[in-house]
Amino acid sequence: MDYSRETSKRWSGYDRYAIRRSIYSSDSDSGIVASSPSTDSSLNGYSVQPIPSRFQFAPVEGRTEKPAKKRISWLRLGRKRADSSMRILSEVATSKLSRRYDLTTLELGRGVSGSVFLVRRHKDNENYAAKAYVKKPTDGKYSRTKFLAKIANEVVMLAQLHHENVIRTIDIVSNADQIVTIMEFCPVNLFRLVKEKLLSIADIQEFFSQLGAGVAYLHNECSIAHRDLKLENLGVGQDGQLKVLDFGSAIRLPSDTRQSHICPACFNQDTCRGSDFPEFQRPPQKVRGLCGSDPYIAPEIWESVIKGSGSACRCCRVCGYDPLKSDIWSMGVIYIAMHSGKFPWAIAKPSDPDFTLFKAHRRHRLSKFKVSSSSLPMALGMLTLCPQDRLDIDQVMAHSRN
Repeated sequence: MDYSRETSKRWSGYDRYAIRRSIYSSDSDSGIVASSPSTDSSLNGYSVQPIPSRFQFAPVEGRTEKPAKKRISWLRLGRKRADSSMRILSEVATSKLSRRYDLTTLELGRGVSGSVFLVRRHKDNENYAAKAYVKKPTDGKYSRTKFLAKIANEVVMLAQLHHENVIRTIDIVSNADQIVTIMEFCPVNLFRLVKEKLLSIADIQEFFSQLGAGVAYLHNECSIAHRDLKLENLGVGQDGQLKVLDFGSAIRLPSDTRQSHICPACFNQDTCRGSDFPEFQRPPQKVRGLCGSDPYIAPEIWESVIKGSGSACRCCRVCGYDPLKSDIWSMGVIYIAMHSGKFPWAIAKPSDPDFTLFKAHRRHRLSKFKVSSSSLPMALGMLTLCPQDRLDIDQVMAHSRN
C-alpha cells in the first residue's frame, strides 16, 4: 500500500521545510528563539505555525476562573517546591480522562515511563493514543523525584510542538493519580512497513523527506535533540504523514548560543563547518549519557561513556557529544534500513565486525544495502564517523531535494 502518494502530491517534506525556512529568513535576522510567543504565518496558501506555542487546549467544559477544588496529586509525590513543568501540569490536567474519552483495552506500546492505549473521544468517536505515565521509575535509573520531573518536562515539551511531521498533543487529562497525554493516533509505524516490505522507492524518499522536515523543525526552531530516532518511533498518521514519536529521551538545548560553551579541543569558529543556511547557524551543544537503541546509536556516544572504546572521535571522551549530530547518524541508519530492510550493523563499536568493515570500506559497504549511487553521498554524509564532519539537518535536506 502506498501510504504517502496522496499527501506527496500536495506538499512534500522538503517543500514544507523550505517554506518554513523562507518564513524565518524573511521575518527574523537573529534566528529562532524557542520561547517566543506563537505567531501564525502563511505562504502561497500554506499555513504554518513557525514558533512553538504554549499550551493551546480547548477550555474544560464548565470550568470557571476559580481554581479547581481537586488537582492532580503529582505535586505531592515530588519535591516540596515543584519545578515549573510540574506546576504547569497541575494547572492543565484538571479534567478526568473518562469525561472526554473511552479507554479501550488495546495497548499500543509500553515503555519505562508509561503505557500507550487507544482511546475514543466521546464527541466524535475519533481514535487517539493516550500515554499514561507511571508514578515511579521501574528501572532504578532515576530517583522518584527526578523521574517525575523528567516525565513532567516530556509532557510539557510535547505540548509545545506544532508541526505536521511531529506527533501532536491533543489534550492533557488525569486518570486517578496519573497524568495522561492524548495524542494523534498512528495506525502503523515505519518499522512494520519496512519489515513487511510495503514501501516503494518513491515512498521511501517521501517519508525520509518528511522525517527530515520534522527533525529540522526540532533542531532549528525548537533547539531540541530527539536522541532516540528509530523506525519504531516513526509513525504514520491517519493523514498519511510521517510523525516523529516518543520524546522520552529528548532534551532542549540552550537557545542563546552566545552563552554556549565550545570546547577548543574539538569545535571552534575557525574549523566548525557552518550550515548552508546562515540563519540557522548554531554552535554545537555537548551532552553526556547513553540513550537510544543499539543499532541507531552514534559511535561518539559510545566514545563518551566507554573509555578507550575506539577512535570514532577522540574529543567526545573529553567533553561529551553533540546530540544534534547524533540524531543525524540515527537518520542515516534509518535511511539504510528503509532501503534494505536490515541494519548495517548491530552496534557502532569496534567489537562489531560489520561496523569495522564499514569503517574500512564505507562506500563499498553502503552500496551493499540497496542505496542508489545518487543517494550514496547523503548516506555517507549522515554516517560520517567524526561528528564535526557529519552533515547537519539543513545539509541533509539540501541533499534530499536532489
